[in-house]
Amino acid sequence: MDFNAGHGYLLIGGLILVGAGLLILSLIVNLHVAHSVRDDVTAIRSTSATATNATRGANA
Repeated sequence: MDFNAGHGYLLIGGLILVGAGLLILSLIVNLHVAHSVRDDVTAIRSTSATATNATRGANA
């Protein structure tokens, strides 16, 4: 009997599953980073707008 038959398919299948898992993990991390950056940019804009309004009020 040939016990080595079919191992190539298992290797390819395993690599595909590992690749798919890494892709999903990458998408999850990317979403988290994107939300974090969006929150930071929103906070910076609101802080900048408040500082600009305060400066305009002081110069008036």
